[in-house]
Amino acid sequence: MTPYVLTLTFLILMSLLTSSEMSRFASGSLERALYHDAQVYRAQAEKEEVLGRLEDFRQEAIAGNDTNHVEKSSPKKENTSKKVKRSPTLRFNFNRPPNNSRLNLYFALFPIARSDLPDHFSYYELAADLIRDLYGEAEFFQRVPQAEYRILDKLKEKREETLTFQYPDELAQIDLGDPDLQEIFYRMLKGSHPYPSLLDYLSFDRLERTHKTSGDWKINLMFAPPELLQALFHDCTLVQKLESLRQEFWKKIIYQEEHRLELTKEECDGRTKLKKEIEEKVRSVFYEYGLDAEIDLNILDLSLGKYGNILLIVDSKTGIVSREKHKPRGKKTA
Repeated sequence: MTPYVLTLTFLILMSLLTSSEMSRFASGSLERALYHDAQVYRAQAEKEEVLGRLEDFRQEAIAGNDTNHVEKSSPKKENTSKKVKRSPTLRFNFNRPPNNSRLNLYFALFPIARSDLPDHFSYYELAADLIRDLYGEAEFFQRVPQAEYRILDKLKEKREETLTFQYPDELAQIDLGDPDLQEIFYRMLKGSHPYPSLLDYLSFDRLERTHKTSGDWKINLMFAPPELLQALFHDCTLVQKLESLRQEFWKKIIYQEEHRLELTKEECDGRTKLKKEIEEKVRSVFYEYGLDAEIDLNILDLSLGKYGNILLIVDSKTGIVSREKHKPRGKKTA
């Protein structure tokens, strides 16, 4: 065999071998490509199936077929129930009545000038009337003529000694310089059956810096003892009428306080409204008794006031009054 024939035979064999490998490679590549495409198709189909199921699930939820899903996906219902507002307490204490429910003797010793005070009113005369009403029938009091005025005049002479006083019982420290008046004054302050202590009807507040704008210089009608009201108006039937009127208000106020947590704020009267209602009633009573309401109302505080600095506890059986200084926390009293 010639070299040419050998070379040609070799090339033919190589061509056959190469063609076979190429065919095999092509066939494998096609199988891999088909497999990949099948995988992609299967994944796409599964994905579409899942998405289809999710869409069906969502539609069922919207239609209300799935209760749990509705509760989670539907918006929260608004709470339409409103919190009921209860009335706040009126903040009063019968055992700590306002200081201006008693006679402020400071104003009898240091007169105040106010254009809105009635011409017939003065704390000096009010103090004299109260003392005379309380002790005028007492034997010890009758030993000295016009003892009420003489004692008040002596106190005015000694008033510089009272500038540091905060409580009425400190008045017992004053030496009036007259043994007879001193004994009467002492027995008035001490009290003995059937005559009460004058201290139950007195306060001693230095209000020269506040009385020009506040109502502390007035007499608090809702807490004032009947004896002080009698000394103020000199009319028993009028005082009884005022006493009856305020008892009506106290029944209303006490009922409201007892049921405050059961009543709404709208069902209760606040301090301001109560004060207006009391003023309307008192005004009509004054007109009925021929008093000038526009003037005489100026000497009365018709509010529930604020806590006083004296504890007054009355024994319901004996009527005896226990009196004690109120001591705020962290403060000491003399």
